Amino acid sequence: MVQTIERCDRILRIAAQSEEGMKLADAAEQTGLKYTTVYNLVASLVQCGMLEKRNGLYYPGSALGELNALRREHLYLEHVRAEIIRLSRFSKPHSFVYSVSRGTQIHALLWKEIAETEPRRVLQFLPPLNSVAGLVMLAFLPPREAKIMLNAHMEDRFFKNEWNGSEEKLMTCVTQVRENGFSELPFEAPGTQRIAVPVFGDGKFLGALTWTRRSDDYSEREAMIPHLLSLRDIQTENNLSEAEFQA
Repeated sequence: MVQTIERCDRILRIAAQSEEGMKLADAAEQTGLKYTTVYNLVASLVQCGMLEKRNGLYYPGSALGELNALRREHLYLEHVRAEIIRLSRFSKPHSFVYSVSRGTQIHALLWKEIAETEPRRVLQFLPPLNSVAGLVMLAFLPPREAKIMLNAHMEDRFFKNEWNGSEEKLMTCVTQVRENGFSELPFEAPGTQRIAVPVFGDGKFLGALTWTRRSDDYSEREAMIPHLLSLRDIQTENNLSEAEFQA
């Protein structure tokens, strides 16, 4: 089994380095394996999506891109977890939530409550039009994705009640979020301080980090904003380049 994995690894690397597509004969020559062995291994790799066959040639399959995306998502989460722990030193008591967009929904992935020392993994939904995270999504997602999310929730009671059903009012707030680099709800409950900032990874928007503190002392808010805005673009190292995953 280990030998099979090693052979598949060698074949995948040959395919990734073959700009014009990999031929079975070339793979057999470069690996030193029998042609029939390469043929059977490649057939299995195609079946599981690791390779794709086009015009008799083989290219890296979509499954490799999916695995790499999952790997990067894990790395991003670990970086965000470390940032939450770092930011926790500047504000107590507080809570932090890291959330990402999933189609027209917002999923919270990391959550740190007041009494917790480290964030924990969760999977909860946040209301897109009634959360500071939602405002960040609308401000920093690609325009088409943001519009799809907005349109999917314009019948929500939050939009009708809190935004008076006015898209103009909502988008004015979204513009301010984009200019300021952080979001706050104009109708936040008294005594609740809640701010969300965008999180970027490898130059792309990833999600929102929300800080919440329940207090009437708003000097804490002023002191926390610079720390939240100090979040930097998360950089990850990829073993394979983006071009190698393109079908």
